[in-house]
Amino acid sequence: MAAGMINELYELVVSICDQLYASRQLITKTSVKKLVLLHGSWSEEDLDLQLPTYVNQWRLQTLKQSAAATASDQVGYLEERMRRYRAGLLDLKREIRGMLNE
Repeated sequence: MAAGMINELYELVVSICDQLYASRQLITKTSVKKLVLLHGSWSEEDLDLQLPTYVNQWRLQTLKQSAAATASDQVGYLEERMRRYRAGLLDLKREIRGMLNE
């Protein structure tokens, strides 16, 4: 298979996997293969060799992105909690100072 066709196939597989994922459909070699055959003319042999690799690469990339987003969300959540605790601590310090000055 020519290098240009491999890249084209990979891009098509990524696009199909993204679409299946967005519509919450099962992403299997068979389902991706059926959709790839609708969009191009690759030999069944080439597809059987390349699809498992490409689908797995897509899954790994998606997991990495998901993990990074989750970590970023957690950091933001914890920073917000710290801001609220600091604000609460400052309020309590002012209240104590006010009580001591009375």
